[in-house]
Amino acid sequence: GNHFALGSLVYYYQLNGEKSLSSTPIYLGASLELGNVWQRTREISAEDAITAGSLLAGMDTFLGPLYIALGGTEEGDKAPYFFLGQGF
Repeated sequence: GNHFALGSLVYYYQLNGEKSLSSTPIYLGASLELGNVWQRTREISAEDAITAGSLLAGMDTFLGPLYIALGGTEEGDKAPYFFLGQGF
């Protein structure tokens, strides 16, 4: 579609603080998203919005951020994610 709306809340927590034995920051987190895509402006409706969320683990590496996640939607769709490097 030509029109989209997306709202996202993301929370992450650094497991190892400054006093940790490991100097590599490690994170756990979760996200909650709400949005959709519509072909025409007159079709845009909050009732059509899809809710989704994910659980993630990540760390900073010399190649950039690394994270793995498992996401799912209210409709039962699920997807694993793997990301390494800087985003554009």
